[in-house]
Amino acid sequence: MSGEIDKLGSDVTIDQVGAILDRRLKTSVVDPRVAVKLLSKLGSAVQIEKVLCYLQQCGVERNIFIASAAITACRRCCEWVMALDILTNAAASQVELNTITY
Repeated sequence: MSGEIDKLGSDVTIDQVGAILDRRLKTSVVDPRVAVKLLSKLGSAVQIEKVLCYLQQCGVERNIFIASAAITACRRCCEWVMALDILTNAAASQVELNTITY
């Protein structure tokens, strides 16, 4: 799944992310566990941002698992500013952070 998004590169759109998730899930309901798996494998900040936006559009509530996976993906592509933004937003959204997140 992340390979499909990687092939699209930095020009990936939210609609393309949604189509890939829908095709993989074979449903229009987004499973947060699949989103976590996808986020943990992404390789660019643009892709991470698009997936997070798509999840928000679908009404998937951000939780500790999604925040941690997004931060891990940011670490992989050396996007420390984005990782700190995700951490700050998670804390502001009352997401219960743990030692793994920090």
